[in-house]
Amino acid sequence: MAPGSWLVLSHLAADLNREGTGAMVRSFQRRGPAFVPRTKEGVERFFATNGLHPVDPRVIPVHRWCPDRAGPVPQVPDPEYLASLDLIDRIKYHCINDATDSDVSVYAAIAPKPRSARADT
Repeated sequence: MAPGSWLVLSHLAADLNREGTGAMVRSFQRRGPAFVPRTKEGVERFFATNGLHPVDPRVIPVHRWCPDRAGPVPQVPDPEYLASLDLIDRIKYHCINDATDSDVSVYAAIAPKPRSARADT
């Protein structure tokens, strides 16, 4: 990362909804990509190991970043079609204002890369 740039990170959570996260990982793996969910502490460790310090609100479930500025939710399709979708494909039909941490299961944080060449960067 270039000094003065920002890292924006979202990461699948291992500790918010183990069952749901496991189903999501399996759904992605059927499509090809491999995912390794991490705990909040694991995501925080990534930042610390790389000399980065997340800004407030630090590492939190992604839906808490701007809950009052949630975008519009697409119209929900008929129940039979919705039930036929993988969990990951159903997410876009959920209103973020009704989401709980276990519904989202993704951590997010942003951190600046310091401009100065310090020993911890």
